[in-house]
Amino acid sequence: MKRIAFHFLFLLFCSSNFCFAQINFYAEASPLEVAKGEYVTYKITIENGEGEAGIKPPSFAGFKVLGAPTETSAKNIVVNGSVRKVVQSISLTYVLQPKAVGTYNIATCTATVGNKNYQSNAVQIVVTNKSSTTNQPINSAQFFDDIDFFNAPKRQEQFKDHVLRNGENNVQDRITNNMHFNLQLSKTSCYVGEPIVATYKLFTRLPTESVLEKFPSFNGASVIDMKDEFAGEEFVQEKFGGRLYNAYTICKAQLYPLQAGVLTIDGSTLNNKVNFAKYDANDAGEMLTENVNLVSKPQQLNVLPLPEKNKPQNFTGSVGNFTISTQVDKDIFTTSDMGKLVVTITGSGNMQLLTVPAIQWPAGFEVFEIKSEDNTVISTVPISGSKVFEIPFAINKVGGYIIPKIAFSFFNPATKKYETVQSNAIKLEITKGNGNLQKPNASLKAKRENVFSVTKLLGSIILLVLLGLSYYLFFIKKKRKVILEKIQQEIVEVEKPIFIASEKNYLEKAKNNLDNNETNAFYYSLKEELENFLALRYDVAKTAIHIGTIENTLDACNVNNELVIATKKLMQKIELELYTPFEKDNDLQSKYSMAQALVQEHILHKN
Repeated sequence: MKRIAFHFLFLLFCSSNFCFAQINFYAEASPLEVAKGEYVTYKITIENGEGEAGIKPPSFAGFKVLGAPTETSAKNIVVNGSVRKVVQSISLTYVLQPKAVGTYNIATCTATVGNKNYQSNAVQIVVTNKSSTTNQPINSAQFFDDIDFFNAPKRQEQFKDHVLRNGENNVQDRITNNMHFNLQLSKTSCYVGEPIVATYKLFTRLPTESVLEKFPSFNGASVIDMKDEFAGEEFVQEKFGGRLYNAYTICKAQLYPLQAGVLTIDGSTLNNKVNFAKYDANDAGEMLTENVNLVSKPQQLNVLPLPEKNKPQNFTGSVGNFTISTQVDKDIFTTSDMGKLVVTITGSGNMQLLTVPAIQWPAGFEVFEIKSEDNTVISTVPISGSKVFEIPFAINKVGGYIIPKIAFSFFNPATKKYETVQSNAIKLEITKGNGNLQKPNASLKAKRENVFSVTKLLGSIILLVLLGLSYYLFFIKKKRKVILEKIQQEIVEVEKPIFIASEKNYLEKAKNNLDNNETNAFYYSLKEELENFLALRYDVAKTAIHIGTIENTLDACNVNNELVIATKKLMQKIELELYTPFEKDNDLQSKYSMAQALVQEHILHKN
């Protein structure tokens, strides 16, 4: 009877869900000692909060904040046994770069959950002159959102290791011998841009309720979540150290290293509430619960640099194995028709970083805004599928044209060589149209004519003002010197705003993104609008406004050397922000002001 009662109590315990948990709100930073110019990860976490949580971050005085914070909303699901517990958490992760040597105190921050306010701990960071080879900027994964791996639990293998008989009290030995939490890497060495798979697994022969305490961070890698691959799978039978276990995949992700060197993949901590059945000599049983933390050890990954030997000039960082194809909707059309070139890159690799290859457009082609479509499958390793770029164009002259072959270069880690693939050349025949070309957007050339018509009108007004001033000076000889100085000053102050206050803001989209603090969108808009403006200003094809060709293009337009260098430097800064996501600079206003000043210099430039 006692034994039956015990089993009833044990099942009652295992069917309970202890949902009442205290709200935890805390801040942490890693590392706590860092060299000037290196990086610190600062993370704010609130746990066990139900509903929305408003987190107010602290001031980061003395630090440069690299981009917007990474927000992680997690639901950690218990594995193993019949008890399953859900612990919700919300985290904000910031990447900070110290500005100077010294000791800095990041103050407490506040959070509001429901109608109650909570306060975190303060964090102290020491900044030294000593350099570190392991501290790298972090691109944290947002791959723990609403994880529910164990939606349809399978019957668990009933090992007997949880049963304690006749006064056995070796609970810790049972846990040590029957539970393991491991980080497994698919390989220990790879090239920059070549993926590896990081898998966190729990191996257990004991009934346990488990919660992931600390999410792993991935330094210097782009991360692709693979949780959908094993959603609904509770466990598999797997051997570990020669013994059979129930193996649970806690989290899994593809990592694409962004830089060469030794990359440390962080370990993680799994909290476990392990249930034991304890019997005495009279076969009377009781339930025993033991709390234990399992820590997976970090692993090191050796990231090899891409070779410099035989690197193609048009290589832009693509790693994998790809093919390229091109097509147009038709090869015979009139000057009143819009054409569309479709460039498709197919294969597998770091496809999230693919951009449209350089295209040598024939003279007379007018190119419009490029649209891209991502058709990739993230559950494969590496990511596979295709990326499609649609490029509208128009031709205003009758004749035969050839769009040359498009070359695309990549590094193939399987062969350890650079490879270049090419599309076929495309022949086009253009006949005379009716002159009513329906363009997707106003062409850059048309915009240029409108803008410079306004500029011409403003120039005429300025000329009339100057003539009036000269006439006035002719009759006021006694005060000529004083008046002349005032007028010259007024001309400088009035003339400059005439151009700045032009009816068109060439950086309008970037300004809107700036006002809304949209960092990524800001840099994309700034790059696009600056390229559009330069093509419009100097009446050249937009394809000529590229980081590799901008210097020659502006030289050919007789732009002075200082302005050419300043333009190239700004474009390099913008591209750096776009293609190194962990280095995001949140000083958007500074970049916008630099771009506006550059635009005005080009407007005033006489070519």
